[in-house]
Amino acid sequence: PNRMRWDNLMLSFEKKPAIMIDIMHFREYTSGEIFQLGKNHHLKPLGKFGHTWHTSNLLRFKLIREMSFQKRTMLGYIFPNVANIICVMMKKE
Repeated sequence: PNRMRWDNLMLSFEKKPAIMIDIMHFREYTSGEIFQLGKNHHLKPLGKFGHTWHTSNLLRFKLIREMSFQKRTMLGYIFPNVANIICVMMKKE
């Protein structure tokens, strides 16, 4: 999961702590952090994409919650830095 997804970005503007998508996760990352981890293991960044924009029921973003899944999925591809899920692609140097 993307640590700086839409929910957490909005919470940071309100100076509130980030929330985790799932209590089973012990850590969430940004794409930049994942790319850095890859560099530490001699992997070269190729690109990234996002999947789905979602907002927690705890937040006030009714417009996003009421969008169809297809629209929210497309928003994730268009705005990967704030998508719920990020995928980064790397190759061996």
